[in-house]
Amino acid sequence: MVIFFDIDGTLVDDATQIIPTSAVEAMGALVAAGHIPVVNTGRPYSHVDQRIRDLPFAGFICAGGQEVLLQGRWLKKQTVPMDWLPEMIRLVRENDLQVVYEADGGFYLDGENSSKHPEIKIQSDLVRRNGCFVRDVSDGITDPVVKFCTFDVPGCNRMAFVERMLDRFEYINRRGMAEFILKGNSKAAGMELVLGELNCPREMTMAFGDSGNDLPMFALAGTTICMGNGMDVLKEKADYVTDPLLEDGVFSAQTTKLMQGELIDAIDSVINDKRHYAAQRGAELAYSGEPW
Repeated sequence: MVIFFDIDGTLVDDATQIIPTSAVEAMGALVAAGHIPVVNTGRPYSHVDQRIRDLPFAGFICAGGQEVLLQGRWLKKQTVPMDWLPEMIRLVRENDLQVVYEADGGFYLDGENSSKHPEIKIQSDLVRRNGCFVRDVSDGITDPVVKFCTFDVPGCNRMAFVERMLDRFEYINRRGMAEFILKGNSKAAGMELVLGELNCPREMTMAFGDSGNDLPMFALAGTTICMGNGMDVLKEKADYVTDPLLEDGVFSAQTTKLMQGELIDAIDSVINDKRHYAAQRGAELAYSGEPW
């Protein structure tokens, strides 16, 4: 089974940056049982906490599917064309948004347009701790930008900006902020690429997440688990809601029980149901003479 994990709020606590020991143990247990754990995050690969990289993940889907690394080999690595950047920067300023340009290796900020939202300082401090740079666009952009995020402040005009970006970017609406990834990418698209390489059907997958940007991942995965600290919009779509992250949610009694056999039985049942339906439908079409 391939098991996909979001990072922030799922493996790493947003407020404290703690990775529960039980989550670390869970990864080892999954690999020992023959499962294939894969990270699926909105963060660029170069921004991923080294503690996460040191865990036995077989692959990393990063930047909302723009970067896909599997078993040490890059399957996909996309960045924003450099000639798009001047217009993006101009439009961010015109619409009074706060912004972070997430580059390969660090952050680019934009002076006053990156100084008014507290989350930008929090995220900047975080990437610095992970060994990444934080620079200003006024000093020149030399490292490729992978994606970017805008943050709302009073008087901004987010939707006017979004309308200008939709021909080039996917827009992910989050609480008080927005993520922009290159058109055609998503966490689900990254999953499809990995599953194709592994020749694994979607029924044999599980996904762990906590926020709205995990919805595409949940739409594709065979079984979905939302963290107890997760957003209601994701809990409503989840097959199971486990305990909060800091209460050993990843390796709680509920999810452990699922991983140790009950989920396998459930997936076998799904596959058998699909085979039965296909066989039944084939017989119906053959009888009616319709093509199938």
